[in-house]
Amino acid sequence: MPKNVWRASKARGVLAALLRIGWRVKRQKGSHQTLARAGWPNYVFAYHDKVEISPVALAKVGKKTGLHPEDL
Repeated sequence: MPKNVWRASKARGVLAALLRIGWRVKRQKGSHQTLARAGWPNYVFAYHDKVEISPVALAKVGKKTGLHPEDL
């Protein structure tokens, strides 16, 4: 399987990957977490920890946050 293909992942792992690449939790209300990173607009991560995020949704997250499949 090529490296640049998204595969479904749990939200907990995706959030951990975002934190590893420099995002931080700015604020949280329920399952909605506003993430901040210098040079990027804020991003609202609105998934419960155990939810499986589809490859299509992950591609959208990656486009808005700079996350790559190899970061997961």
